[in-house]
Amino acid sequence: MSLPPHRYRIVFLLSLAATLSSCDSQSAPAEAPPAPLPAEVCRQVKGGLEKLADTAGLVFNDVGEMTIERQVWLAFPETKRAQMARILAIHASCVGGGKSREIDVTVRDESGTVLMGQLVKTSSEIEDALGSDEAR
Repeated sequence: MSLPPHRYRIVFLLSLAATLSSCDSQSAPAEAPPAPLPAEVCRQVKGGLEKLADTAGLVFNDVGEMTIERQVWLAFPETKRAQMARILAIHASCVGGGKSREIDVTVRDESGTVLMGQLVKTSSEIEDALGSDEAR
């Protein structure tokens, strides 16, 4: 038994529709890698961290980790702690070539106990992270 010509078109259209619906039509376009942070921002952030290292006795590295005396950390208001975490994340992003939009920041006390651990965005609000001249 053969199908009439208009039925062939219907079968063809149905198979085409099935093929198209199996394609991932909602896949998001690839996200562009983040642009490196401006060199001036990187210099300011590193200078600010070095100043804090001298005055507050903290030790930081290039991957988002910092060690500070527990009493000093606890004496900082929450806003200052968040600002320091953002500055530390921006520094790690600068050193890493800006390849990450978020940095895992860890702050430990002198005995190694984690005082703060969080994922910090580095790709937005850079000026807010720098805050006042005190952090520079």
